[in-house]
Amino acid sequence: LKKNNTNDQGVVNDQVVGCDEITPEWYEDIQSIPLDNMFADDSLWLTTLLSSPVPVEIHGSYHFQRNCQETNTILHYYLDIQPKRPNLEQKLFHALHDKVNSPSIKEFKESYAFCNAVRATLKKQSTALDVVIDVAGGHGALAALFLVCTSAYKAVVIDPADVGGGNVLKVWGDMMGNDKELSYRNECLRSGLPDELEKALSLTTRDRILVVACHACQHLTEEVVDISCNYGVHVAVMPCCQKDLSPGFTWKAASKNLSVPVEKVMDLLQCGKVMALGSYDVRMKVIDSKITPQNRIIICRALMENELSIFEDRQAKVNKAHSRLEMAYQKAHGNQFGKPKRPSESKISRFSLSSFCYSAILGFVAGVAVASVGRLGKR
Repeated sequence: LKKNNTNDQGVVNDQVVGCDEITPEWYEDIQSIPLDNMFADDSLWLTTLLSSPVPVEIHGSYHFQRNCQETNTILHYYLDIQPKRPNLEQKLFHALHDKVNSPSIKEFKESYAFCNAVRATLKKQSTALDVVIDVAGGHGALAALFLVCTSAYKAVVIDPADVGGGNVLKVWGDMMGNDKELSYRNECLRSGLPDELEKALSLTTRDRILVVACHACQHLTEEVVDISCNYGVHVAVMPCCQKDLSPGFTWKAASKNLSVPVEKVMDLLQCGKVMALGSYDVRMKVIDSKITPQNRIIICRALMENELSIFEDRQAKVNKAHSRLEMAYQKAHGNQFGKPKRPSESKISRFSLSSFCYSAILGFVAGVAVASVGRLGKR
């Protein structure tokens, strides 16, 4: 197959081309296939595959007579033919695109890959979900997939526009089950997300709430993360159209010097920003770049109280290791440096005291001067 460009629907156009061993040729029906010029096993498995009204899986073995290139004779064979059972992705895809055109094939693939990457990461930490909030979710495919693939029983899509006309709910409703709820809120995330998080926290605990945003453009990704972290819930985002908004475009210049795309630099900065909070386990996952070039997912898992103590223990170990390193340094270089001091603190103290005295004296002089001028005026 020769790969061509992907069309607007996300479908890769493949063109059949020949090679040194074969020249491809199309046939209208099975009867026209020149089986007498092919290996004998082709008349068994190929005709079975092409004539089956449903997709099948064929497992088999063929024992050819010696010198099969000349004799082309099968002595005995085994065939196991079973209906091909579609996996979950195939079931969801066909249920959707056999009936509707939105979301597109590309959007479905993005949503499914995003959902798989996030739930696999959370599953490793035995994280169960009750509520999922999909920001800038549009048609709601991502939110619906979390209802199908996880324990979440409630999902809310926040998007100012009404996209997709509820197609996802129509075609995947049976797969979700009657005990799961998908709703839409046509509103800006700045007001909609905090309100939905308040509602979610009234239903369950913060460790069972997940906020997601797939390709929330520019600053929207950062706002989604900031709001979610303020509430201490899990959050996963796939950034898009990242821009450097720092004064003087510092990181854009740095990305150029490092020969790293500014989008990747901004994503790493976002990870560091959340890690600095000290209450999140931050991971970055990637999906197939053939689906989308903006394929990085930032997954921020909120740490529970027992995990926070583990991180505190790690810091204590770091401090202990630092003390040992400091002692080793002093031992290696003798006592020429003496004991560690805190010059910065003493300087600050002296500066603060002298500044205070100077300000007090200056204020006293200014006060006397003003009082004298006042008395002179009265005279």
